Amino acid sequence: MSRNLALALPLAGVVLTAPLALSGAAAPPWRAAPLSFEVTTTADAHDAHPGDGRCADREGRCTLRAATEEAVAQPPGTAVSIAVPAGTYRLTLGSLDFNGGTVSVAGAGAHATVIEATGKFRVVEVGSAATATVSGVTITRGRPGTAATAAARSTRATC
Repeated sequence: MSRNLALALPLAGVVLTAPLALSGAAAPPWRAAPLSFEVTTTADAHDAHPGDGRCADREGRCTLRAATEEAVAQPPGTAVSIAVPAGTYRLTLGSLDFNGGTVSVAGAGAHATVIEATGKFRVVEVGSAATATVSGVTITRGRPGTAATAAARSTRATC
């Protein structure tokens, strides 16, 4: 059963009308708007408030780690892209964990953008609830493990 109704909204003396459809069928699933972050520093620092939609550490900088933490804290269905400029991003606080959502990380090219660990942990971990695409970067100095690569462990990732 479907009915069309008019929705009237008074706005500063003007009335706007728009059709409003009602249906007994289930509404399509809600999709969050895509989100984009651009990393602004090679420092390694946590996001100050994961889930607020802003990539910012306590000093207001968008670090690679802060962008990753903000990306995975978004509501289901949110696609997040992270632009990583040329530079060497030394991870000192542990691996970058993609444990939820759909995230795309794009560097400035494999020779220009390097994500480097200390050799004590993997550089990137991608969990089963996440889909991650990483391109245009070199990933190096990750801890060797039983996975196919010493730098990353993934259940759903494209490199």
